[in-house]
Amino acid sequence: MDVVNVPTYDGYQAAATSLRMACRITGRKLVVISSTIGKDKLSKIREYLKPDIEIQTTGYSPETGQLNLDALEQQVSDQGGAVYFENPSYLGFIELNGSEIGRIAHARDALLVVSVDPITLGILAPPSNYGADIVCGDIQPLGMHMNYGGGQAGFIATRD
Repeated sequence: MDVVNVPTYDGYQAAATSLRMACRITGRKLVVISSTIGKDKLSKIREYLKPDIEIQTTGYSPETGQLNLDALEQQVSDQGGAVYFENPSYLGFIELNGSEIGRIAHARDALLVVSVDPITLGILAPPSNYGADIVCGDIQPLGMHMNYGGGQAGFIATRD
């Protein structure tokens, strides 16, 4: 990605801020989120996006953990501002269809937002390789010490 900043308290807020950014860029009020997201993170995102941005979750295969691309294609309408997934997911699956998810989002002029654990980028392809417009995550896994309840920060990266 071209621009990276650490503007948020943690990875949860980075995800929520990234989705709000995508909706501002597209001028739309709907985001489609993979249902493989953790309930606590989804709760934070809901709080940050309400009351003006609608959230829909999309299904996945319980056997493989991969997003259901047919369901996603049905859900990403012309009102969709962003498609969001995590790689790896909260459930530990590696999403293998990132390029196809990006194609579905971009076909409807929505942005692709991907949340990552930065440690995994040493072996996994970066989201920019499969079409991510905004990448976000938590930098605590990079070795920030937990000082007095702190040591947290979220990052947001985007194209120039």
